[in-house]
Amino acid sequence: MENDWKLIKEKKEEMLNKNIIFFSEFLNKIRSNKISLNSIKSINLEGDNIQKLAILKISPKHEIIIKPFNSNLKLCQIIAKKVLDEQLGYKVESIKKDEIIFSLSLMTKEIRNKLVKDIEKITISEEAKIRVVRNELRNYLKKNTKKFSQNEKNKKEKEIEEMIKKYQEIISNLKKQKILELTF
Repeated sequence: MENDWKLIKEKKEEMLNKNIIFFSEFLNKIRSNKISLNSIKSINLEGDNIQKLAILKISPKHEIIIKPFNSNLKLCQIIAKKVLDEQLGYKVESIKKDEIIFSLSLMTKEIRNKLVKDIEKITISEEAKIRVVRNELRNYLKKNTKKFSQNEKNKKEKEIEEMIKKYQEIISNLKKQKILELTF
């Protein structure tokens, strides 16, 4: 029975880890108030990550410069459109046959408030997923209560609470960090 518990707990932790990765990637795609290559790197273009198709860098003027390996104006235009379609807050400063230069549009209070609401909404969803895992683990203990001593059951309840608290703190910290990025 102990092995079943460990297996179930490990599967639930693996699921929570995947949710954290998804949440983190989602937050990285939300524009911030500073230039960042992280949001650009994950853009998918023609089945490939944009990072595989071009050199990405930040200029001393705080602009993003994208230099495709296969330099042509058409590809640069496609890349520019794709970046703009992602609505990361970048605007095209110039497009040449061998590079695209983006600057970050100013973030208005309305945009910031909308982004914070979006972050709050996805955070609530992630917190609900964590509660579902907690309930599933508790239900497993209730269904198998006769197979565990009271001490074992209490110990497993404490394990559940510690695990859930850990993931709640990770979600909370990621959310706070992203909201902080929006203000600076």
